[in-house]
Amino acid sequence: MNDLNNEEVKRILNNPDVPEKLSPESVKKELDMMKANGNKKINFTNGLKWCAGIAACTVLLGTGGIIAKQMQNNSSSSMISGGSYTVSASDYKQVYRYMKNYMDKLEEQKDFVYEDGGEIFYEEAAEEMENDSVTAETTGSDSLPDSDNNEISELYNQETGVLEGDIIRTDGNRIYSALNSESFNIQVTETDGKVFTGNKTLNLYEYLPDSVKYCCISAMYLENGRLIVAADTSESYSWENVSQRTYVLIFDTESDIQLLGSYAQDGNYSDIRLMEDGALYIISSYNWTACYTDENYEKCIPSYYTNKKESMAAPEDILLPGTGAKKGTECDFGSGFTNIGSLNVFSDTPWESLDFKSLAGFSGSMYCSLNNIYLASNCWTENGNSTDFTRIKIDNGIITPEASTNVPGYVKDQFSMSEYKGYFRAAVSRDRQMGYYGIPNDNAVYIFDMNMNKVSEIAGFGENETIKSASFSGDMAYVVTYRQTDPLYAIDLSDVNNPVILDEYKITGYSSYMQQWNDDLLLGFGINADEDGIRNGLKLVMFDNSDPDNLSECGIMPIDYTDVSKFSDEAVYGWIDSPAVNDRKALLISPEKNLIAVPFSCYAENYIYDETDCYGYSVYSYENGIFRNKGVIYSKSDVSRAIYIGDTMFIAGKTELIAIDIPTMNENDHIYF
Repeated sequence: MNDLNNEEVKRILNNPDVPEKLSPESVKKELDMMKANGNKKINFTNGLKWCAGIAACTVLLGTGGIIAKQMQNNSSSSMISGGSYTVSASDYKQVYRYMKNYMDKLEEQKDFVYEDGGEIFYEEAAEEMENDSVTAETTGSDSLPDSDNNEISELYNQETGVLEGDIIRTDGNRIYSALNSESFNIQVTETDGKVFTGNKTLNLYEYLPDSVKYCCISAMYLENGRLIVAADTSESYSWENVSQRTYVLIFDTESDIQLLGSYAQDGNYSDIRLMEDGALYIISSYNWTACYTDENYEKCIPSYYTNKKESMAAPEDILLPGTGAKKGTECDFGSGFTNIGSLNVFSDTPWESLDFKSLAGFSGSMYCSLNNIYLASNCWTENGNSTDFTRIKIDNGIITPEASTNVPGYVKDQFSMSEYKGYFRAAVSRDRQMGYYGIPNDNAVYIFDMNMNKVSEIAGFGENETIKSASFSGDMAYVVTYRQTDPLYAIDLSDVNNPVILDEYKITGYSSYMQQWNDDLLLGFGINADEDGIRNGLKLVMFDNSDPDNLSECGIMPIDYTDVSKFSDEAVYGWIDSPAVNDRKALLISPEKNLIAVPFSCYAENYIYDETDCYGYSVYSYENGIFRNKGVIYSKSDVSRAIYIGDTMFIAGKTELIAIDIPTMNENDHIYF
């Protein structure tokens, strides 16, 4: 791709300029502080599951913040102003030098370890992964069944016009589900809206290069007669020297299911968003150290692939860390790049790349408005936890990093961020090394302008508690913090220079997710607990926020194992959990149908038999301050999605799909995969 002189490259690589913060003394100091905070072991082996998409070096060296303000002339290596002081690479030499500097420092860090109680604090690990590929049998027809089912459930999107992907979709005629833990298969189940009329299996390995050895479906869309599938892939079962790519496959679904084309980019799947005009934005985290050696560094430049044709990122599209960030607040950019690619999946050539940018550092949570993507990269610094927020302008597939800032604290998820009337708002928990500096932990809401300059903040609430959920609605922010009780804060952001807490309402337990039920009611789902903060089940709660100065609870539904478990003579039940505590997409919330479906897993304390554990969905309605249990649907295995077509609800699990008549809660049909 370029004509670098080999001798010049060797000279650059052998004589790097080493940033002071990557010196062994600085790294050792940070690890000392992490140890004081209770991190007695960093274990890369445990938890290296493929679908998690987390690179090992991220844990060791933190995540990196990224951009600031992109200059009009990207072809030169210019300083970019902002919180992270990042520069656009002038040529590949600069990228190679950055990689060489980092790898040299990483090698030096292997010279010291910490031991505590026989455990090694720093560990090198590469876990072998097994491939359990199977091909399911195909039944049913290839033709599209006739159906008048126009009323279908849609995934709740944080922002209108910004569509989020999921692992189950329906058009009213077919249900596409990819819930199996293997998840290289998509079950395509035909229905007349009440019962099942056929099923076939779409095996992604048939559409991927032969070199792909591992595949995990991460998200799907079903829009404009097209099925768009995003998947994590690897060309090796080993963590070492793997080729990790995020693939996007676009299928036509108007009659039979036909592949139109494919796109891929380096790195593990991180997130995805689809605009109503067809612009699709794909974010992946690329751990280039997995392929790096002093001999093959050119292969580590981030690339993207259109119908298997490779293109390396241009130097000006690679943004690297500069110098000048405020001491004690900057994040280490670590061992990765955040890659952002775009396509128009509604076009005649939906696999063609529109734009591609690669930003030094791993991304964390992502929030997307109609005009901007915001990346939040959390890390530890000498002053406590810290987040780099980066604003990236998006316009018809064109990706333009524009501004960044760094602030104390970390965000829980995408719902802790919001853009409104030209301002970006973020709710954060500020952890100062568990009070290491004598300053109590607390929470804050920051307000920034579009240049990511902080306009104002309101802080100090929920002292020694952390944010469990947040919901922004216009000029209001609703934030739940938790330690023993669940304070819900109503924060008025209408005066961006002077945000004000209007009210604080406390109940036991906490809400891990909140969603506006209607103009006056806010629905919360999460963990139930007693007065001492001891967890004792799940709960639904409805808050009246019609008057933010006077919040109140207007209905609560504890969900205990006694409400849903199947008892037997051998089993002693005592524990209930839900995938929706950590994955809000597992909830089915439909104010229009007055329907709330909560997945659960109920376990026997004595673990006599596996069959004594029970799984399913508990279904509720809400009216006049009262939650009513409409019924419980049991499954033979974990279930994590529920959708509806007309008056039929479909419960989806790893190995089955259940059709339930909503008015009667009776089972219409059942299919096993």
